[in-house]
Amino acid sequence: MKAIYSAVRYLFVAFAFVAAGCAQQPVQGVTAVVGQAPPGSFFENLALGPDEAFYITDYTKRRVMKFTESGGLVEHAKLDAYPLGIEFDSDGIMYLTAQEKDLFGGGGDMTNANWIYRALPGQSPVKFLQVSGANFLNGMIRQSPGKILIADSRGGTIWSLDTRNAQVSRFFTDPRLDATDTKSQTPAANGLKLHKGSLYISNTVSGVIYALKLSDLGSPLDLSVFANGIRADDFAFSPNGTFFYTTHRDVVMMLDSAGKPQKVAGAETGVNGNTALGWDRRGRGPYVISDGGYVANKWYGGPAPGPATIVRLTVAPN
Repeated sequence: MKAIYSAVRYLFVAFAFVAAGCAQQPVQGVTAVVGQAPPGSFFENLALGPDEAFYITDYTKRRVMKFTESGGLVEHAKLDAYPLGIEFDSDGIMYLTAQEKDLFGGGGDMTNANWIYRALPGQSPVKFLQVSGANFLNGMIRQSPGKILIADSRGGTIWSLDTRNAQVSRFFTDPRLDATDTKSQTPAANGLKLHKGSLYISNTVSGVIYALKLSDLGSPLDLSVFANGIRADDFAFSPNGTFFYTTHRDVVMMLDSAGKPQKVAGAETGVNGNTALGWDRRGRGPYVISDGGYVANKWYGGPAPGPATIVRLTVAPN
């Protein structure tokens, strides 16, 4: 494994933002760029491993990166597909959603191109299961030991992966989780998180966060709107339960106690094209990953991308 950049520099920036149309209480914090890869990398998702390192999918470079505060950002493993989601089962085995075709290289229809990869501790990811009925496998979350839920960004479906029996089945399907504009390239169902008895789902293209109530046995019950007008790529609940979300644009946002959006960080902090975020087990964070503007450049005519980054934000309580 070769270090890309290890805590290249620290940018200590105290800031107080008041976003147009958002709540009027400023959010204050400190930001530090703790790792980056050259332009062309697309950091898509991250998961906290059993060793307390963050593992990051780099879609365009077909690899998994590893980040620790002591060791910096290094390449962890390569794979022969384009990885998106990442999650660990309770036994420490890594699972990834991946595509055999490149979204940015004329991949087109991704039907029959969706795979789940598995990596045993200390080994490289290998093909585990092909999900022939899937359209665009994306975010993942472990529901219980041996069971991982997976968002399908087309088709309005959440899949359930039984890791012990190597089987995939439909967990929940609802048209509200799909894209109403079939020509849009933006994902629909995208990020997944479990919080207080519900599965939260971001529909990025629709700008809605849904909450799917679960039974005591973990079965899906009712789907309701948690937040509207929220263009969230991925998201996470902070250790105190605050909802933070990435936008895949140049700002990271949060919802205040009244449910109103507040700007947490902007492009000047290194989060341009931010895709996912999370906290470590000590409560530090959120750590935010980005693509440096890669997707904006490829799909929406944006400027040339910069480095893909991992940034540590420390947000003061508001």
